[in-house]
Amino acid sequence: AGSVRVFGWRQFGRTTLVADASYRRLEADRRLLIYPERRRDDYVQAGLSGTFRSFTLGSFAPFVRLRYERNRSTVAIYDFEREGADFGLTAAF
Repeated sequence: AGSVRVFGWRQFGRTTLVADASYRRLEADRRLLIYPERRRDDYVQAGLSGTFRSFTLGSFAPFVRLRYERNRSTVAIYDFEREGADFGLTAAF
C-alpha cells in the first residue's frame, strides 16, 4: 500500500479556504477464496472547505465543507463512490 496527500489553505480577508486531496493504492498479496481475483484498490479523495469569520455568532463562525471519495476495487464490496457536505459552527479566533 502507498499514498500521497496534498493540503493547502488561503486567507481571503476574514474567510479561510482549505483544499485537500489524496490518492491511495492497495494491492493484496493473494486472493481470498470467496473472490475471483486478488484485491486491488485505487482510492481518491478531495475536499474543499471555508470558514466565514465575517458572520460570527459570539465566538463561533460558520463553516461549509464539501467532500468527494471514490474507491475503485476489484472486490465489489470495497468499490464505492461517496459525496458529502457538512455545515456547522467552529471556534473563531
